[in-house]
Amino acid sequence: MSTAAERSQLRKSLLQLSSLLLLALLSLALLAQFAVWSLQRAHVRSDQDAAHLVAALDASRQVQVQFKRQVQEWKNVLLRGADPVERARYFEAFSGAEQRVSESLGEVATQLDALGEQGYDETIATVRRQHAALGEQYRTAMKASAGGVWDPFQSDRAVRGLDRPIDTAIDSMAASILQESVARSARQQAEKQRRYEALRFGLWTAIGAALLLVGMLLWGALRALGTAH
Repeated sequence: MSTAAERSQLRKSLLQLSSLLLLALLSLALLAQFAVWSLQRAHVRSDQDAAHLVAALDASRQVQVQFKRQVQEWKNVLLRGADPVERARYFEAFSGAEQRVSESLGEVATQLDALGEQGYDETIATVRRQHAALGEQYRTAMKASAGGVWDPFQSDRAVRGLDRPIDTAIDSMAASILQESVARSARQQAEKQRRYEALRFGLWTAIGAALLLVGMLLWGALRALGTAH
């Protein structure tokens, strides 16, 4: 027959075992919840970054397209500008393309700022200054012929080749943003994998530790039970 003290010790051991099991289950549930939250947070951040990068890349392509259209509209001014009405119409189209270039450059800057990417600030600012200066040079070339006989050759000579450095800078900017998009995507995938591996290791470690503690306490309870009998 077991004594009252032995029965009390057995109840205490079983209570400790139950408490430890409950604590282990709660801890594992919390750790699993944290792992899901962490992975979900990383996924959401990755999606947001990807959206900003896609928007920046689209805007940079719009800069390319609209700048080429701007140059083409200037050529239309030169080729078809003998008639003042047609000249005004084509120059209005030129000004519209010029405005869209400026707006798209602003959108590139906005999207990259949302990413916290400061490496393009100087490049974008330089392109914007060059683009604005080029617009003034185009207008100066127009005014030179506005008061007399229309001379498209003179206007063309005044700005010939000035668009090429800006065109090259715009293409380089767009290519750089594309490379950044690819590189950032690769880094995000690697970070996701590292996070997953770390969380998986932590979860399995916690499970192992919990099983070890439960096993030790269960062994103690069984030993106490054997002693009681």
